Amino acid sequence: MTAGRWLGRLGVAATAAAASLVLADRSLVWTDRDMAQLAPVLYAQQADVDAYLPVDDPVLRFRLRASYRSPETRFHLSTDRWQARSTGLPHADRSAGPRLLWVGASTIFGAQVDDDQTLPARLESDLRTRWRSDAEVFNLGHSGYSVAQIARLARLALDEIPDVDGVFVTLTNRGPSPWLRPEDLPPDQLRTMLQSEPLLWLEVDPTPPQLPLVGPRARDRLHWALLRNSGAYRMLRAVALGRSARQRTPSRWSQALDARELAALAEHAAALDVPVLFVHYPAAPHTPPLDHVEHPSVSLEREGLSDAARDPHPPADHLAQHASALGALLEARGILGPDGHLDLTGADGADGASAPLPP
Repeated sequence: MTAGRWLGRLGVAATAAAASLVLADRSLVWTDRDMAQLAPVLYAQQADVDAYLPVDDPVLRFRLRASYRSPETRFHLSTDRWQARSTGLPHADRSAGPRLLWVGASTIFGAQVDDDQTLPARLESDLRTRWRSDAEVFNLGHSGYSVAQIARLARLALDEIPDVDGVFVTLTNRGPSPWLRPEDLPPDQLRTMLQSEPLLWLEVDPTPPQLPLVGPRARDRLHWALLRNSGAYRMLRAVALGRSARQRTPSRWSQALDARELAALAEHAAALDVPVLFVHYPAAPHTPPLDHVEHPSVSLEREGLSDAARDPHPPADHLAQHASALGALLEARGILGPDGHLDLTGADGADGASAPLPP
């Protein structure tokens, strides 16, 4: 056999083998086996799941149901038409007093407490008593939400809820954004959400250091290309993710997504002339650092706090104390008054000033 014929047959065999591999890889996609392998190992939030519903937004992934009433007997959980947790008081279509949105994760949502015992509900009650006004504080806390999800929801809520005078943001969760029952999502929906942009894939599965390229940027590009295009690679990565037991480990990709969504919130709020105030909760081990974000803020940190008061899910009496302290701080610094105007010049980070909470 001549060398030319031998090379020709080798080329045909190589082409057939490559075609077989591509076909096998595509079959994993066509049959959704790659998504079936991936869905069960995605990080998922598992608190009060019946109160939430999955959404197509690739960052939010789930939101509170509208007009929901929990059958739970341990604590009362209900939501309003704006998909906010009820504070125990009705909120009208148009505001008659100061209207604030408080967005956060389970600390703001209120874990294992009644609607009227959450931080937003307690602050609403405090402001109404303090000013004898019809102040409203919408509870937009969502259990498990990451920094990116909180910022995205705050931005969307500004377009959904009328007459907003200000937004409070509390960040207590590090790491990637959770899903809600990802194994129940239609495979095509899950695939579409993950394929929407590189950051979403890379947040779920950061680049493994074992990829055979020296430069980190080259590894990132190869990892992203394989995740996007190869069903077999996705299945292999799902096996690796499964060994991590759905750990919530921060990565530079989740931090990049956080920074992008925080910047988008700041830009949108500025365009609407709605101030955004970050309210730091004193759970130091859980609170994400915000050194990369310029933000007016206040802190609920104060002397004499017990470990129970610092818990991200404290008993109702500690939530009431935090809300009362925050109301006193807002009034003492001139940040918020009965007219609903939010003046951030009295906040930390606005002019370099820093002051403790009133006793």
